[in-house]
Amino acid sequence: MKRKSLQEEENMNEAIQITYSKEQYNRALERAKQHPDRSTDPSSITRGHGLITGLLGEIIVEDYLTEIVQSDDDEEKDIKSKLQFDIRLNNGTTIEIKSKGHSVSSCPNFYDCSVSAFNARQQADHYVFVRIQGRKLRESYGFDHSQSSRAWLCGIIEKDEMITPKRLLKRGTVIQNSSRFQYRAKSNCYQIKISDLKALPKDFGKKVDLIAEERIKFQYVSLKKFTEQEEEEEYFFVRHGPHPAITGYFEGLNELTTDERKHFDENVDKYLYYDAIELDNSALQKVIRDGEWAVQRFKRV
Repeated sequence: MKRKSLQEEENMNEAIQITYSKEQYNRALERAKQHPDRSTDPSSITRGHGLITGLLGEIIVEDYLTEIVQSDDDEEKDIKSKLQFDIRLNNGTTIEIKSKGHSVSSCPNFYDCSVSAFNARQQADHYVFVRIQGRKLRESYGFDHSQSSRAWLCGIIEKDEMITPKRLLKRGTVIQNSSRFQYRAKSNCYQIKISDLKALPKDFGKKVDLIAEERIKFQYVSLKKFTEQEEEEEYFFVRHGPHPAITGYFEGLNELTTDERKHFDENVDKYLYYDAIELDNSALQKVIRDGEWAVQRFKRV
């Protein structure tokens, strides 16, 4: 086996340890009352205890993030949305939280995180994985978290990066799991190690709008006029179907930070089409699909 380089080891993700409160645990119990009782359901391998683990994980992430606009606890969230994701953020990003209980007092980054192949049909943009310490229950695969307070935010990954053939673990496959024991997969699932995830920022989902924040402003000018001024370096020519072409430059582009510039480059179509950052981009996506939208960028040399 090829040994990881020192640089690769330094870049590996580590779980963030946090302390959850009794109040958070009690909130999970209250939220569980809205769900069917599965304590005697033979199809539930945790005999319903997995529900508390899952709900406690949701609450831990909800309280950790600062950019949430909608969670499963919101009355206005419809049933269809509840089946697709747990959290919606300010920038429109949706998150599905996957929680797992374990009995040890640490969470090494070689531990695994998984998504059931059945649940892979959910339409969330990202998965966030949580591990929660608890007492292992003998009569099921569940955990009792009532006397614990330790949890770990294992990390985040985009759904498209998680649900791939290389991560698929088929039911019955025997592997050596995180704890170095032989493990037989109980169902088809997609698996990833904590070390391969990304850390979850507290402000993940923060909505950035450089125009609204007056960091940039689009100036409509001809290419000839642009070449006569020296402040900006990049010019934009946009073809928009039968509409007149959009021509000009963004004033202030040269003054953006590295992160702001990255955000701009990822969202340049939105800034040109909407003159803002909009959550509903269906109109823009339609003109792109119909071949009615083309952006040319010219830089001074």
